[in-house]
Amino acid sequence: MVNEPILDPGRDRPHPYHVSDFPQLRTAADGGDLTAQFELAKALDGAGRHSEALDWLARASDAGSADAALLLGVRLFTGQAAPKSLKDGVAKIARAADLGSAEACGYLAAFAAEGMALPQDWNAALDWLATGAGRGNEACRAQLRLLAPEAVSDDWPKARASIDLDAWLATPAAKILSQSPRVVTVEAFLAPQICAWMIESARDKLTVAPIYDDQTGGALKSERRSNTNAVFHPIEGDVIHALVRARMGRVADVSPLVMEPLAVLHYDVGQEFRRHVDFINPGVPSFALEIAEKGQRIATFLTYLNEDFEGAETEFPVLALRWRGKTGDAILFRNVDPSGAPDRRTLHAGRTPTRGEKWLLSQFIRDKTQTY
Repeated sequence: MVNEPILDPGRDRPHPYHVSDFPQLRTAADGGDLTAQFELAKALDGAGRHSEALDWLARASDAGSADAALLLGVRLFTGQAAPKSLKDGVAKIARAADLGSAEACGYLAAFAAEGMALPQDWNAALDWLATGAGRGNEACRAQLRLLAPEAVSDDWPKARASIDLDAWLATPAAKILSQSPRVVTVEAFLAPQICAWMIESARDKLTVAPIYDDQTGGALKSERRSNTNAVFHPIEGDVIHALVRARMGRVADVSPLVMEPLAVLHYDVGQEFRRHVDFINPGVPSFALEIAEKGQRIATFLTYLNEDFEGAETEFPVLALRWRGKTGDAILFRNVDPSGAPDRRTLHAGRTPTRGEKWLLSQFIRDKTQTY
């Protein structure tokens, strides 16, 4: 990973010190000024002095700085410019919440919803959302508004109490398109407002989508794939993402713990992903270690997030099948046969829109629990 934080809690808050003014910052920090300690940590970090930055973040966190505790927790959770530890990262984020951080509540809500580094607990997740909303966090408020069945104004406890989790987790029946290989569709899998949420959460994160490099096993940009995508690191998720993944798990009959990070795909006119397979080819030596560590990609779950475009079907040439969903419709297909061997009949393509733009939610499913 690069030595940059994924997120920078406190980045939008006013900075009373100039980051290059190290002597004055250090004097104030040594004197116990928590804001100066936090700013000094960020200044040191920006200068590449990450170990010193972590020391000051820890010192400020221990002394009661919610901002420092949150940033330190994010760093430890992601392992960016810090020794990676999900347990320690969540502990620091929890300390930030105890110190009054509204933003930390959003993180803890997502962790509880996913069952990541915290016990999986939907009620705890909603409680954290309500706490964060009460403290003014707009992301927590937006999620409660989305999940609550009716307008609740600013009564966040009422909004939290009104959420029917069973209804949100219920999934409509699947329709079989192919028995072998197994391909099923689910109409109205996601509500339109959830689809819109996913699009907006991805819009500012889009980058050119890569393919697997057969030589190195890493990511490679290729003319075979011209669309963009946004992949969500686990710390960038939220309760809505967790609900979506839980619903996918119910359709696919798997735990969300075997799912790769969620991704949103975007196709403009002329952009495509040419014919390819999603399984990891065990015949390529560079992929052997990945399959051993992370497991095989046994299934793919795609959800159409919009429908105001033309063309852009998901094509299965071997099956003589083209499918295009309406907003919220999903398709699930197995990438391996019943024995677990790669099934080359699952060759497929993301065709280009001829008008408009296509947004698609993509979730790969492995046969082993994923670690981050």
